[in-house]
Amino acid sequence: MKKKLMGLLLSGSMLLLSACGNEEDISQEEIRPSPEADMQEVSGNGDTDAAGGYVQGQTGYVTEGTEEYRGFILDNVLHSESEGDIHYNLYIPDSYDGSEAYALFFTLPGYEGLYFQGVGENLYSENFGFAAQEYVQDMIVVALQLGDWGETSANQAIALAEYFLTSYNIDRSRVYAEGYSGGGEIMSRVMEKRPELFAAYLHCSSQWDGAYGPVAESRTPVYIVVG
Repeated sequence: MKKKLMGLLLSGSMLLLSACGNEEDISQEEIRPSPEADMQEVSGNGDTDAAGGYVQGQTGYVTEGTEEYRGFILDNVLHSESEGDIHYNLYIPDSYDGSEAYALFFTLPGYEGLYFQGVGENLYSENFGFAAQEYVQDMIVVALQLGDWGETSANQAIALAEYFLTSYNIDRSRVYAEGYSGGGEIMSRVMEKRPELFAAYLHCSSQWDGAYGPVAESRTPVYIVVG
């Protein structure tokens, strides 16, 4: 598993650097409409208790996206009572039915992929989410589109991570994150606040805004790439 993770981290960074140098060559597949948006109450359909049942998820509801791009459903929104609306694009393998625990990967984009740049811009301009699928088949991929690279976005990223951990059947020993540029600044703050949520983190072409102490104490592996 460690070899797979290192391969994922290295491949993600190499693919990103390649994409940055060939932005005009990035092809955008036809965006196909999916069924009408549906507002769902967040229910406990993730973690299992000792008896094999599911525990209750956090309070709130999700508005599902209505468009698809390369397997991702675009512009899902978690309406958090404490952190407001949190936008994300989501890939769930066809094999996921909740009966087995899957890995979870969060990818946070640079400035060009933030939400105000347009829905799906993080997927159009960065390859981390697609590279992840090639290395780990049983993995849910969440491509966040937040509004800035500060405290608000860090808290929203934490709220979304908690939502997935309580609402999906997730293998907590395989919860990974990657942040590029501004996304790295967000994730460094997340790692200061809640490093125990993640099994490993890739910090790519970014500065570290959070504190180092909590990450060191948690012993969460961090791989830093600057190119």
